[in-house]
Amino acid sequence: MDRTQFYGQKFNMIQVLRGIAVIFVLLEHIELCGFGAFGVDIFFVISGFMAMYSTSDKSKQKGFSFLIKRFFRISPLYYVMTLIVAMATLLAPQVFEQTEFSVWYILKAFLYIPYTINGDATPILRVGWCLNYEMLFYLVFFIAMKISHKYRGLITSAVFLALTVIGGFVEFESVILRFWFGELCAEFVLGIFAFYICYAAYPFFRSVKERKFLKGLLSVSVVLTSILLFIMMAKKITVFSASGFLRPLNWGVSSFVIFIIVFWLGCIIDVPDTVVKPGNISFSLFLVHYPIIMAVNRIGENFDNIGTRILITILGVVISVVISIPAYYLFERKLYGIFKKT
Repeated sequence: MDRTQFYGQKFNMIQVLRGIAVIFVLLEHIELCGFGAFGVDIFFVISGFMAMYSTSDKSKQKGFSFLIKRFFRISPLYYVMTLIVAMATLLAPQVFEQTEFSVWYILKAFLYIPYTINGDATPILRVGWCLNYEMLFYLVFFIAMKISHKYRGLITSAVFLALTVIGGFVEFESVILRFWFGELCAEFVLGIFAFYICYAAYPFFRSVKERKFLKGLLSVSVVLTSILLFIMMAKKITVFSASGFLRPLNWGVSSFVIFIIVFWLGCIIDVPDTVVKPGNISFSLFLVHYPIIMAVNRIGENFDNIGTRILITILGVVISVVISIPAYYLFERKLYGIFKKT
């Protein structure tokens, strides 16, 4: 099979993986659960892969189009949610105890500049720290494309590995430098590496689809392997500190393996659109859920009955999903669709 068929594919299983990742992030923020932080690591690996895949056609990478599209893919809803949380902090500070209102904080959040609130390098919308890494990655990747489109992945990888290694041995006083030289930079490199592997192995991955017995055997194997890895990652929350180089070596590498086998599964089976839909709204749910779940956690603390707390939590999750759906269509489909055509 010709590797050129690799391009132009939808790869619906990647969207499915996005949906799974955001569910784990949501579970991490639910006080009754408190596990699933590794969903962010999965997102970073996916970002590395998609940056390579979406820029395969050099002729479409003109001017600042790559950066502009990524900016308008991420920023509008993030800005809106940042302002909502900022206003909520003024009105109900007891609910958002770990957040402080400041016009300066809002400006820094809008510019994706890391800063510290109560000792943590997080913006007003606390999940936005992930976007600070994403925007740094897109900026470096854009510069790498301008240097050499062919070697954009290698150049970006070299820069991000350097950031990771230097950050592991140098204690910077600056919050910005400590953040940008963080170990999580390495996980985007894993995503780029995943792209090269998937591209090289794509003909073999697809060939399995024609062999029914092998297809069934591998499908079951990759699903069970993924489940096992997710369980192992969840347990590492208590076993490992998830700091220093431990996070990319454990959660990052596990996310990389999960991505490869999920990609392989997507080459073997046809994925129904209904299974893909949660992945479509994953970014909107990622941004929308946090203030809602935080409010639900605070409300739940007023009740001793565990059943009541569970019901309140479920209600918060439902509200998050319900709001995420129109947010997705408004910001990601309509608004981003306008800028995507430019």
